[in-house]
Amino acid sequence: MQTPFPMPNQGRSSALSWLDRILVVRVVAGVTLTCCTTVHAASYPRAWGRNLEGQSLPPPGLTDVVAVAGGGLHSAAVRPNGRVVAWGWNLQGETNVPVSLPPARAVAANYGYSLALLEDGTVQAWGTSPAAAVPPDLAEVVAIAAGYDHAVALRRDLALVGWGRAPAPPAGVTSAVAVAAGRGHTLALLPNGLVAAWGDDTGGKLQVPLDLNEVVAVAAGDDHNLALRGDGNVIAWGANDQGQVSVPAGLSNVVAIAAGSAHSLALRADGTVVGWGRNDFGQSTPPAGLTRIIAVAAGGYHSLAIQGDGQPVITVPPRTRNAVLGAPVRLYVKAVGDPPLAYQWFKDGLALAGETRAVLEIPAVENHHEGLYSVRVSNPLGSVTSPEAALRVQALPPWITSEPGDVTVTCGDPFELSATAAGSGSLLYQWLLEDRPLPEATNATLRFPVATPDLAGSYRLVVSNEYGSTTSRVASVRVQVDPPTITVPPVARAKQGQPFIFTIQARHSPHAFGAWGLPPGLELDPAQGVIQGTPIQAGSFTVLLAATNVCTHATATLQLQVDSSAPRIQAPAVVQGTENVPLSFAISATESPTRYDALNLPAGLAVNRTTGLIQGTPARPGDFDVVLIAANAWGEARATVRFTIAPRTIGALTIANVTYTYSAPYLLDFQFSLYDSDDPAVARPVVVNPAELLVVPRENDRPISTNESAWLLSPGAGLGKLVKAVLVLDFSWSVASLANGDANTNGLSDAMEAMVTAAQDFVARLPAGSQVGVVEFHREDRDPAVVQPLSADVAAVQNAIAGIWTNQVQGFPAGSRVWDALATAINMLGSSNADEQHYVIFISDGRDESSSATVEDLINAATNANVRIYGLGFGIELDAAPLQALTTATSGRLVTAQNAEELAAQLGQVTQDIAGQYVLRWATLRRGSNAFMPSFEVHYQGLVALSPTNPVWTNFNDPIIDTNSEPPTTNYPLVTNYIIGWFNPADYAGDVTLGHMRLVPDDRSGEPALTLRARYIPRFIRRIQLRYRPNWPCSVEVLSTAPGEILHGWSLTQTNESDGTQVLLLSSPNPDDPMTSLPYGGFGSLLRFTFRDLNALSNAFATIEPDNSIYLTSGPQRWVIENTNEFVRVYPPLPFGTPGPWLEQHGFSGDLAAAELSDPDGDGVPTWQEYRADTDPRDPNSRLVLTFLPAIPWSTFHQVAFPTSPRRTYRVERSTDLQSWEPIGPDVPGTGAVLLVTDPQPPWTLPQAYYRVRVW
Repeated sequence: MQTPFPMPNQGRSSALSWLDRILVVRVVAGVTLTCCTTVHAASYPRAWGRNLEGQSLPPPGLTDVVAVAGGGLHSAAVRPNGRVVAWGWNLQGETNVPVSLPPARAVAANYGYSLALLEDGTVQAWGTSPAAAVPPDLAEVVAIAAGYDHAVALRRDLALVGWGRAPAPPAGVTSAVAVAAGRGHTLALLPNGLVAAWGDDTGGKLQVPLDLNEVVAVAAGDDHNLALRGDGNVIAWGANDQGQVSVPAGLSNVVAIAAGSAHSLALRADGTVVGWGRNDFGQSTPPAGLTRIIAVAAGGYHSLAIQGDGQPVITVPPRTRNAVLGAPVRLYVKAVGDPPLAYQWFKDGLALAGETRAVLEIPAVENHHEGLYSVRVSNPLGSVTSPEAALRVQALPPWITSEPGDVTVTCGDPFELSATAAGSGSLLYQWLLEDRPLPEATNATLRFPVATPDLAGSYRLVVSNEYGSTTSRVASVRVQVDPPTITVPPVARAKQGQPFIFTIQARHSPHAFGAWGLPPGLELDPAQGVIQGTPIQAGSFTVLLAATNVCTHATATLQLQVDSSAPRIQAPAVVQGTENVPLSFAISATESPTRYDALNLPAGLAVNRTTGLIQGTPARPGDFDVVLIAANAWGEARATVRFTIAPRTIGALTIANVTYTYSAPYLLDFQFSLYDSDDPAVARPVVVNPAELLVVPRENDRPISTNESAWLLSPGAGLGKLVKAVLVLDFSWSVASLANGDANTNGLSDAMEAMVTAAQDFVARLPAGSQVGVVEFHREDRDPAVVQPLSADVAAVQNAIAGIWTNQVQGFPAGSRVWDALATAINMLGSSNADEQHYVIFISDGRDESSSATVEDLINAATNANVRIYGLGFGIELDAAPLQALTTATSGRLVTAQNAEELAAQLGQVTQDIAGQYVLRWATLRRGSNAFMPSFEVHYQGLVALSPTNPVWTNFNDPIIDTNSEPPTTNYPLVTNYIIGWFNPADYAGDVTLGHMRLVPDDRSGEPALTLRARYIPRFIRRIQLRYRPNWPCSVEVLSTAPGEILHGWSLTQTNESDGTQVLLLSSPNPDDPMTSLPYGGFGSLLRFTFRDLNALSNAFATIEPDNSIYLTSGPQRWVIENTNEFVRVYPPLPFGTPGPWLEQHGFSGDLAAAELSDPDGDGVPTWQEYRADTDPRDPNSRLVLTFLPAIPWSTFHQVAFPTSPRRTYRVERSTDLQSWEPIGPDVPGTGAVLLVTDPQPPWTLPQAYYRVRVW
């Protein structure tokens, strides 16, 4: 509620009063005067805000005013003739202007009363308030201010007089150039441009900002204050419950201010008004279009203004200033009016050259600058000249204007001591610590960038000039030692492979930082505390952070989570399709995979490893658990999705490619294919779950007895025969020529790449445990090469196929030797075996002029060895005739392809053909020597397929000439082509109670292994017991346990005997129930024995034999293993379990038990421990040595390093007391190199630690 009041020149004293809730402005022809003069007619009052009492509604006809004031609930104005007008609330007589009131120069108002400053310098009051009792002797007043219940007057001699409940001014305040009064407090603008405040301190209104100077006007509200600086900025302090001291951002160029009860007003140089603070009555929201304002005032809840006509008006005249000799000084003027405003400064009535701004600056005051200053302000509409303001120059010794304060600072933080002083001339500063001068401490502000304990103590500032010196108060500095507490959150998150930055922040001026346990890829800048880089390892990392300052240090734990950037597959649980209907499915994964794959896809489907699109035409119905793979540089994700392929509806069903094997005891085995057409050119295999087929075996065309057992089986169902297949791959020019395309522009034939991919797919699709070999041919001048002997290790076979071009062909494809390659393949499969199915699959163009073997040779060899040959005809010069003859004669099949795409599809068809072979077995009940003709039929989807008959043909090559007739007669005999031969039970007699098992090499897991297969199962087998002692570490796995397989639901138990013999028992779900017996006559895989360190399968066991004693009370059943001699070599059991063959391999013989305890290399490690660690017992440098790598502070955790073997697994354990041990991480497989294992336990939590390594 403070507004400027221009005061007249009174000799050498010019004062401006800032009246509480009053604006006193007298505008006469644009000039501020002290006596009655003709007033410009265009000075209109404006009001807004609360009007319930009429205070915001000026009386009609009041169009010419020179001053306005806002009271609590009323308003007052002075007209040009000095007459006072009042309106609004009058409960206390505050608007009852005395009729005889002489002409007034100014008015002031507050709650319940009004004041008038009369032309004669006296003050008169009316209304009801303690402030209405004006001192009777008060005279020569030049400015007044009305507070809530007190009033203040400024006299011509710059003395202050207060009455009512006026607070007493401080002793040092003896003169002022302007005053303001609020609710219980008073403000004074001092001649040096500073502000003094005293009285009530509600809301902190007496807390004048320490840096407030160069003030030209003040205003006081109830509990807040405003100050206008010479630079046109407004400073506010005190209560802010209504936002009254929240000066709007950007407010500048202010020329007048006013303070209401709880709102504030500012008049800008452009004649507009800005308000803020309490606004419940709109008091701080000026009306729209309010322009050309020359003065503002504020009441309790309303606001007032005077609107001019554009002529210049001085709102704040230059102030009388006391200046110190040699100090800078500024004189200001504030004015409004239509632009442009022009300024001219005068000293002692003479114009000052070049001084044409609103501020007059004197950089260093000298004695000759003393005098009277005024300024003329003009625009095209008129001009106005300010009253004269006195500038007084004083030569003074220094004095402290702002004392240094006490400081309590934390060690390591910056701090400063500061004081301000005034005085004539140049001031010199010197800081003292404990009365000792501090070097280079010669400024008013003493700054220390880092607090240290030695800086604690008592400080004083000595200020001097040529006229004297002064000393400040003692400022006490206390340095407290607090650790540089780390303030960052305790958790952070990063992303593998993406840039990461994290800044350690701490209190109290840390100068060095540490970070212990950062993931790989991140580094710390120890000076700045910045952790940055690209983390390359995902996981959760416990990082110890540290910050150090000059006094101490602090630590904190950061849990840094590095999220994996490896893909995550998003896929449904089931993908449905239909056989022979195109299917498309895209692998969806996060993190932008760069490689895709899919394992165990249904035949006919393929995955694009670049895009992840799976598409094709499923060639086989069923449920397939497909493993989807998505990978990028950061890892690989896998997800299993079931592809459910519904069977297609077929129009025909035929049986083809029938071969038979008869064996004891009374067993008939038929191998055959099912097709949907009898036309080989268009026929597709029908491959379904055998449970969906109905099979009727016949003997002499009669269905077999229900007492007989017939089993329709397929490979991979746990009852299938062992599949052995050899791939014969053509890398000659016929396939390798770039005429077959080079879509990848890599110099490799598209056909060759398709062949490699399809061959690898073939290997993956065979039943688990199938053995595959690979033969390649590529030059007519070189023998075909066995790239991969028979192996069940799918990955090894696939890798061998992938390496043929690089390792064998070496960029030199030439002519063909396919017949020799096929002969090699047939020989690899060995002799016919009733428990095995043998296949050769080849790719060729049928042209071969270089082989020693012929097609006839191959047919004979394959037929004698019971080998089926399947072929894919492909090449620029394809000759299919010999290929067709070869495959037909061996009960195989030939398909052809014209391009790389067809090659891959047709090889997939061959894969489907072989994988879909059916095996039919039954055990006949017929005995004796009467042969019978077996046959069978298959029912599916309402169709019936009959096994082929034995065709009869006329042999014209061996005629029979009947010489008994005249003339002689030539007869041609009829010959039967036996596709299915007669079965004579006497030829295949045997003991039906004796079961037959055999051991088969099986390296499907990449480790040497033997699979125990049942070749013939007697009746009522519900338990099988074996006694065996392996020569090498051995694990046992039950096979054929999936639903529908022969050992589904069976369990395995093992016990150990003292001599190392293992007793293994396989049991049905209910051994007492005959219905849980194995299928009579069945066959299939039972167990797999996997060996570690084995150097030859021939010494795998010391003994292995069935234990038939378990059948003594349940029947005559018993078992025999047919081929144990191939895999048994007797070694004695040794005390520490070291394999005997291993000891022999390392040169030990004789007493092997003593050899276990020997130490031939003298390294202090007995031989049995050398075996456990897989080190060389005869090489002292081959040792398992544990090396401890202690943590590097702020860098690493404890680590241990040790050499490893790829055939061993290791576990690192830690103890703090050598009593209890715990693993520090998961078991780790050896690599053959030195392994480095990090202890994840933060080393700062381990007072001591011991480490050891277990190996097995």
